[in-house]
Amino acid sequence: GNKAHRVILDEAAFIPDSIVDEAITPMLADYDGHLVKISTPCGRNHFYRDYLMGLDSANERYRGFQFPTTDNPHISAAYVEEQRRTKPDRVFRQEYLAEFLEDAGGVFRGVQDVVRKGSMGSPRGQVYVGIDLAKYDDCTVLAAVDDHGSQVGFERFNGLTWATQLQRIARFVSAFPGAVVWVDSTGVGDVVFEQLQRLPGATWNGYNLTNTSKEQLINNLVLQIENGAVSLADIPEQISELQAYQYEITPSRNIRMNAPAGLHDDCVIALALACWGLRNPSGVHFDDIMSLIDQWAG
Repeated sequence: GNKAHRVILDEAAFIPDSIVDEAITPMLADYDGHLVKISTPCGRNHFYRDYLMGLDSANERYRGFQFPTTDNPHISAAYVEEQRRTKPDRVFRQEYLAEFLEDAGGVFRGVQDVVRKGSMGSPRGQVYVGIDLAKYDDCTVLAAVDDHGSQVGFERFNGLTWATQLQRIARFVSAFPGAVVWVDSTGVGDVVFEQLQRLPGATWNGYNLTNTSKEQLINNLVLQIENGAVSLADIPEQISELQAYQYEITPSRNIRMNAPAGLHDDCVIALALACWGLRNPSGVHFDDIMSLIDQWAG
């Protein structure tokens, strides 16, 4: 029953349509009030629709404005360029260019550009192994990359007992002495991970997949591929999963990344876990970051 002459919604794109339509807009009726929506774009919801209406010069009741971060005189061009290099393309376009992206779309761009033909190749330097565990419907996938970003190992199987899987994992990892291994330890994977930790010759790490940690994991792989920091083996199953992998924006305006219905993402997760050891693909190091902070601080 509240009445208002003006309502200002900050981060409006993250407020559900139903709240805006059923609770906020009716507050303006008595005074024919103004509704101001300010936000980073997030999908194509009420914020996007009103923005388009505001671009229509024939519609006198709406006005739309778009300001990318580059228009802000208080933010340096060097900072924006750093974000462009270190953020996935879709994240940079939304957060810094103020672009409205589709509510669903492909996550990985330029997959074929980083696929090399020929044999797997021999590892150079440190090797990182990613393991996505499964038993029946999905596949257990093992992927390995060296610290030059070159994929040096891949194995995929399903329908095996845990005991047999442990043997095959041990054999795979033993081919890379001193490997750093990341295992999906979510759910049943936690039990298997406990047994894997007892195997010598490698450093074992568990990775628990939540919505937030999964987004961080996948975004890191996105950066590796977009920046050409990895060289992937020509493995049809892996390529097809990467190309099919998609994101969608949920009704609560969160980003959810998954394989399309009926398809698998085991290769994607295993590769992403392996590449978790290749974070910081832009080559920006701690000293560089501190130097930039000093410059920005004046």
